Amino acid sequence: MGYEHGKNFSLAEKGKKIIGFHGYAEKNLISLGPYFTTISISKSECSGGIGDCYWDDGVYESIKRFVQCQHEYVDYMIFVLAYYLKNLILLQFELDYPNEFIRAVDGTFKGAPLIKRILSLVFKTSKGRISPTFGSISGTRLVLEKKGYARVGFHGWTIFYSLSAIGGYFSLLPLHPTVEQLEARGYDRGATWNN
Repeated sequence: MGYEHGKNFSLAEKGKKIIGFHGYAEKNLISLGPYFTTISISKSECSGGIGDCYWDDGVYESIKRFVQCQHEYVDYMIFVLAYYLKNLILLQFELDYPNEFIRAVDGTFKGAPLIKRILSLVFKTSKGRISPTFGSISGTRLVLEKKGYARVGFHGWTIFYSLSAIGGYFSLLPLHPTVEQLEARGYDRGATWNN
């Protein structure tokens, strides 16, 4: 964007993300500086069993909606695609994105020592809402929760097109922690602005 002549610069800092900008402007932008925040993500172990296919949806700022289809087991959620299965029951739970986040996941799993399947999942939100039960409650209980953290992603295992294990990524609360303002780059003329 803009012209290709002049001095090049980069607004980046390793391990941080940009959440806003500040600078000076007259008729045109004179200088630009970013607001950074630290990215603090932790990854939980998977609960359940081991499958034949590992999946990892990565980290997102927030999760907006869960969609689940099932037969006898939890066949897939929005993060595990098994769209070619037929005669599925469809459940959906939508969050008030970006004002609501997942703080905990409860569920159950059971099966033989080597082949376990997730039978149920329930999502608890920052607004105190609880999702409908995805699947049917039976077997060993699992809880994915980290006090003071929000869930921002999922990973796990599938076996025979069913979830066999689930884990997650957590981000410290608040999701937008204290920010760091860097000095604007460019000239120090014009009107100051700060978003």
